Amino acid sequence: MPNTSAAIGKSATGLAMNDQVTLEQAEMAKKLFETVGLAAFVEEEQLDAVTGLSGSGPAYIYYLVEAMENSALEIGLEKQLAKELIVQTLLGAAEMLTKSEKPSRQLRYEVTSPGGTTEAGIRILENHQVQAAIVDCIKEATAQSQKLGKMLSTEFDSKKQPS
Repeated sequence: MPNTSAAIGKSATGLAMNDQVTLEQAEMAKKLFETVGLAAFVEEEQLDAVTGLSGSGPAYIYYLVEAMENSALEIGLEKQLAKELIVQTLLGAAEMLTKSEKPSRQLRYEVTSPGGTTEAGIRILENHQVQAAIVDCIKEATAQSQKLGKMLSTEFDSKKQPS
């Protein structure tokens, strides 16, 4: 499912094909979706997972940014400066994830000094079980995608049946 990031060529789209699709058609579809970002083939039963993770993913990031913006105001930073700092932080982290061979956990540990500010902040996130909430969020979005897909399939099938 492409999302609003397609408007800037940065969407992430999962594609599936069945035995009715030729290799040429599959490659054409992939090239089409690559015009708006990353396109990758997955098994059809994985499409809902792609929707829950990447299709809805930008909203999760924006939600996190909202929290960062709110906290910036509470700790006395000016709104525009806070936005610039947050965006640069996201860009830097994304670039590190892109260019580094290290897993995200290791990159996080490298920023987290024992007894330091990051460790103090991470402790709060862990106390609030933020990672578990994010996992549950993506699982719920995936389940909702499955539910909506079944509803559409049922509706489509009922319209195909002659009355």
